[in-house]
Amino acid sequence: MAGSVAERVRASMGRRREASTISSYASFANRFAKFAHKQEGFTEDDALRYIDFLIDEGYSDSSIKWTYHALKRTYRAVGSPFTVTLEDLPLGLHGPQHRPVLSKDEVGGLIAFTKACGSKAVRLYLAMSTVYGLRRIELSRLRPESFSDGKVMIATAKHGDERLHLVPEEIQPIVREALQAEALGYSTSGLTVMFRELCRSAGLVKNGSLGWHSIRRSLDTCLIDANLPYYTIKSFLRWKASPTDMAGHYYRPDPAAVDREVFAVHPFVPEWDRKR
Repeated sequence: MAGSVAERVRASMGRRREASTISSYASFANRFAKFAHKQEGFTEDDALRYIDFLIDEGYSDSSIKWTYHALKRTYRAVGSPFTVTLEDLPLGLHGPQHRPVLSKDEVGGLIAFTKACGSKAVRLYLAMSTVYGLRRIELSRLRPESFSDGKVMIATAKHGDERLHLVPEEIQPIVREALQAEALGYSTSGLTVMFRELCRSAGLVKNGSLGWHSIRRSLDTCLIDANLPYYTIKSFLRWKASPTDMAGHYYRPDPAAVDREVFAVHPFVPEWDRKR
């Protein structure tokens, strides 16, 4: 098959994944090919040497585990047998993965810092993240036309449906200011840099790799602690319906009613009130 390893990875994935996911795998394939000094004929030793290299460079367990799956996809795309197993990875990867969750107070601290010192763009993205628990890819899809008449259309990731949310009064001024300043259009990588800089400036340091998803996990935890019904939380956070869960598969609540029910006990919406 002709073409670079990155092109072959793209071709093997077709249109069956998000464009950002395909780009991530293609970029990885290119980096790995440069490391191995070839575009095909990869061996087990090439993969193990690359994993050892990442360990020596101090990469996190989650990054190494993602690399394992990216290697498997790369080898498949070029027709090389992939014989590395999970048992070849560090022992720490065989247990539950550490997924950082921010506490309610830590998220509140980020909101307070952003209200005082954040740019219009940071205020908008943090408001959207803390109110709706948006995934990074969902944040990157926000455009001026996403907002109208006190509502926002979320282009949902993970194969979920688009979701029209109410915009609570507490963040409407932030939305208006950001739209006036044209403070939208950040890429996923740009949003990662934004979040890291926000955490650094706010003095928030935790073990593990913090990201926008850490806020989503925090919001999910808080809503469960508030004793909201499971399907209400599932609808609000835009999880796709599972064909094995028939009750949830057929459940179609009124989105506005779900939003109002969640906002009544939401842990972070009141934090955006300008009077506080």
